[in-house]
This record gives sequence, C-alpha cells and structure tokens, in this order.
Amino acid sequence: MKKLLLYMGTPLVLAACSLAPEYERPGMPVDDQFPAAEAMEKQAQKMAYQIGWKEYFKDPRLHRYIELALDNNRDLKTALLNTEAARLAYGIQKSERLPGINASGAKSRSKSGTYPDGTPNSGASNISQAYSVNAGISQFELDFFGRVKSMTDAQLNTYLATYEGQKAAQIALISQIARSYAEQVLAEEQLALARNTLRSNQASYNLVKQQVEAGIANNLDLAQSLGQVHSANVQVAVYERSLAVANNALYELVGVKATNLPKGLSVRDSFLIGVPAGLPSEVLLLRPDVMAAEYQLRAANANIGAARAAFFPSISLTATVGSSSQHFDDLFSSATSGWNFTPSLTMPIFNWGKIQSNLDLAYVRQNSAVVNYEKTIQTAFREVADGLVSLKPLEKQLLAQKNLVNTTAEQLNLAETLYNNGIANYLDVLDAQRSLFSARQALLTTYHQKILNGIALYAALGGGLVKEAGEEYIPELQINK
Repeated sequence: MKKLLLYMGTPLVLAACSLAPEYERPGMPVDDQFPAAEAMEKQAQKMAYQIGWKEYFKDPRLHRYIELALDNNRDLKTALLNTEAARLAYGIQKSERLPGINASGAKSRSKSGTYPDGTPNSGASNISQAYSVNAGISQFELDFFGRVKSMTDAQLNTYLATYEGQKAAQIALISQIARSYAEQVLAEEQLALARNTLRSNQASYNLVKQQVEAGIANNLDLAQSLGQVHSANVQVAVYERSLAVANNALYELVGVKATNLPKGLSVRDSFLIGVPAGLPSEVLLLRPDVMAAEYQLRAANANIGAARAAFFPSISLTATVGSSSQHFDDLFSSATSGWNFTPSLTMPIFNWGKIQSNLDLAYVRQNSAVVNYEKTIQTAFREVADGLVSLKPLEKQLLAQKNLVNTTAEQLNLAETLYNNGIANYLDVLDAQRSLFSARQALLTTYHQKILNGIALYAALGGGLVKEAGEEYIPELQINK
C-alpha cells in the first residue's frame, strides 16, 4: 500500500520541465518620445490611468451615464462573461497537471448451475455474491517533457489576455459614452441656436412686413425675409433629428433609461482636465490592449513548448488500490486487499509529418502574435500622437472662430443699421444673418472637436479604469444558473 502511494506521488516530483523557448519581449517599434508631448499639462505628476473618470470628466450628468453604462451595457457584460469563461478554462487545464483520484464500489450477484435434462429443475444451482471497493488514478500523464505545463501556461496567458481585453472594453465604453454624450450636448445647443435664429428671423420678417405696409420696403425684401424664416425652419428640423439620433445612440450604450439626471454642462464649458503624456515605454505598455497582445504572445510562446513535447514519448500510469470479498464484513480486512500499478508509454514513430507541421504552425502563430503586438503598440502610439498634435491647432482654431463670430455679429449690426437708414439693401442683412448663424454653429462644432480630442487622448493614454483616484472600478459579474 505504501509502495503504491509512493508510485502515485512520483509524477508530482518528476514533472515537468518546459520545452517552450525563453520569452523575450519584442522591442518598441515606435519612437521614444511622443510628438508635441510638451503640449500636455503637467498635473500633479499623474498618469492618465491614475486619473479617475469622475475627476477627468467634470460633467455630473456624464458621471451618471457612465455609472449606468458600466452596470448595464451589454457589450461590457459580454466581455465580463468571456473573461469568466477564460478563467474557468484555465482552471480546467490546470487540473490536468495533478492526478485525479477516483473511487468506486460494486456489488454483484450471480446464479450458476448444471441442468442435465435442459430444465431448471433437473440439476443443482448456486447463487453467489461479491463486494468490491477501489480507489486510484487512471491514465495520468507524467509530464516529463512539459507538454501539459506548456498547455497550462498557454491557457493562463489566454485568460490574462481576456481579462486585459475586458479592461480595454471598459475604457472603450467610457470613451464611447463620453463621445455620445458630447454629441447629444452639441445637438441640444445647435438646436437651441437654430430656434433662436428662427425667432430672430421671424422678428425681422415681421419688421419688414410692417415696413412694406408703410411703404418703406418693397415686396422683394419681404420675400427674401420670408425665405430666411423658411431656411431657419429647415435648420430646426435638421437639428431636432440630430438630437433624436444622439439620444438613441446614448440610450443604446447606457443600456437602460436614465431618469432624474443632474444638470449637465455646455460644450463651451471646460469639463475635461489635462493629463500628462509621459514616454511611450511608461504609457503604452500599460494600456490593456497592449498588455492583452503581449499575453497572447506569451500564450503562443508556450504553445511552442507543447508542440515540441509532442516529439517525445508520452508516459502515463494507471494505479488502483482496493479490496474485494464475498462477504461485506470482510471487505476491508487486510486479507482481501490488493493493488494494481500499470505504467504505459506511447512513442510517436510515423505520423506523416503531423507533429512537425504542428510545431511549424506554432512558430507561425508566434510570429503572427509578435506582429499583432507590434501593430497594437503602433496603433496606440498613433492615437496618443494624434491627440497631442491636435491640442494647439484646436486652441488656435477656437480662438479664430470666436473672433469670426464677433466680427460677423458686428457686420450684422452694421448691415441692419444701414438698411434701416436706407443706405444698404436687405440682401446685405440676409448675408450677414447667414454668416453669423454659420459662424456660431462652427464655433459650437469647434468646441465639440476639442472635447472629442480630449476624450480620445484620455482613452489612448489608458484612462478610464478607475472611478476615483486609487479606486479601480471593475463591474461585478452576475451569472444566471
């Protein structure tokens, strides 16, 4: 019995070296410094991933939308379930490294006898019974060459990659919510501007109509003024549609109907704070999507070890210890006990190149994982660089657009004054009205572009995993069973 237990413990001592190549992280396929990194604000030496979304986004209504989305968005729930499935798959694979011990018990009854005349009553019969109980392991692979270990390492890294993918999905969701909310706010303000313009044009039309009745203006001025009213009505309808579409998009992302929302901010308000960029080696390697790509590379590296181990013999064993007796009272006595120990060896001899092809395939997948890792870093670098190089031009554009609004407003005042004094015609007033409306709408769009750039830059730098400083927010997973 003791010898059998010693045999059963041998696999735990002998297994397992790994034939996987030593992992080396590929070099950074990007520059050491972001372009225009000096454009970032230096704020308390914090990195983007350390700044919570409640701190970065100042809008209280947006906070509520994000909270609801993190609990109800279906895409995020799918990512959470994928992570849980990967964790369980890793647990299943990990169990393969330890022998499974099974127990069984049985009772049997049988009847035997001799029948000279072929009838049951022509001879003697005997009824016998037996009891047995056994425990042991069956077909447990001794992982001398690390095949099971490599497969377990690959599954672990696959799980970790999925977990990082879940965090990347959370960052993406928060970014989508913020962008969609910005679209909603923009549509609201564009609609408000269009309605104010409609009221202004309607007042201008009423004034021209009075002037026509008094013989001061002509019917052409009246028709032009009425056309401006119709044009403003078109713009109102356009932005009503834009607002409805933005509301639907936000509702889909949030996942539930939001009620009792606090008052939000305007696109003119600075509801974003600046974040420091840092170096690519300090930022990009901490992005969840980059980390997920590296874990996938590690998994591919481990799969090479499993493919290499397939060239070597596979050794497994079956061992049982138990007892059998015709009487239940004697079942556990030493006289009825026994054991069985059966090691087996399987050696690949000829398989038409299957094992070699599997190894070649593992190398190809590893090379593909390297390319994917480098591509992920390059994409991350470009996203950060785009956000950085856009900061100063957007500030210049915003200032120029404000100046344009002020200038066109002065033009409209002058045109109306000259028209009322009979010096200019009404067409000059109409042109000034259209120019002012377009300039104001363009100003709102510029504010919106600045906000979108700030949102994209925050997400590109890995921001969005913490709710508040030092508090990581990972939604809870609920599984229906």
